[in-house]
Amino acid sequence: MSKHGRILVAMSGGVDSSVTALMLHEEGYEVIGVTMKTWDYADASGGKRITGCCDLDSINDARTMAVTRGFHHMIIDIREEFVTKVQEMVGTLREMGLLHESVGLLDFLQGLIALYTPPQFDVG
Repeated sequence: MSKHGRILVAMSGGVDSSVTALMLHEEGYEVIGVTMKTWDYADASGGKRITGCCDLDSINDARTMAVTRGFHHMIIDIREEFVTKVQEMVGTLREMGLLHESVGLLDFLQGLIALYTPPQFDVG
């Protein structure tokens, strides 16, 4: 039992969510880390890492950090709901004339993720 209560932390596998979860855990909260699986990574990229966020490596990073620090982590599979919502959004954008018919769903998702993924620099 925790001294402050239970808290759910959405964990992407990145630094911000990992530090947040760790700080709350160290403050005495019972942290439950949650990562959402949003698409079938093997189908999308042949199993290769394709983005800086939201990929299989990030899910594994979030889970490893939680387990090694001693708090719970779960992965919620929302692939079906996610793809349905994105398809609806793509349809709306096409109807509005803001997205060309030749742009496929996977291309759209990869472009969208690229917009919100900061560049990664080699610091080695």
